Amino acid sequence: MRYPCRKGFTLVEIMTVSAISVILIGSLLMFLIRGFRIINTGEKSIELQQELNRALVWISDDLKQTAPAQINLPANGQWLNLGAFNIPTGVNPAGRIIWPINNWNIVYNLSDNNLARTFNGQTMVVANSLTRAVYRRTAANPREVEVVLNATNQTGYGIMQDSIVFNVTMRNQ
Repeated sequence: MRYPCRKGFTLVEIMTVSAISVILIGSLLMFLIRGFRIINTGEKSIELQQELNRALVWISDDLKQTAPAQINLPANGQWLNLGAFNIPTGVNPAGRIIWPINNWNIVYNLSDNNLARTFNGQTMVVANSLTRAVYRRTAANPREVEVVLNATNQTGYGIMQDSIVFNVTMRNQ
């Protein structure tokens, strides 16, 4: 007895191949989704680091120009919100530094997670996503200012936080 030539697949064969295909495609998608999460998290981390670095550059550049007598920060070790200080406005003919009188020409303010810098009445945002900006001086080293910046960024998978601590030495006078 001869069997006729079979054309096509049986239902069992098709179901088996379909099940294996679903498992393979599902595994591949799982790895792709995980990869996209890692990329997204990495991008958000880089953005956070850039914001902290941008704030660090502005603050340290300004603090390097001020002097201990020109900063609204007592040398008692107490943490205060980043605030006000003076930077020189020039040099007189005798070579002495000219400081502003009766007002602070640099003011930092943290509002709505934006760090704003006001210089002679003009305000600009220097960094975003910051949640804390504090500084202090100690009696042991009154020319050195310690600054702490904290930042938070929302990702599609949760909240990312980062911080930076740095010291800046002010000029002598």
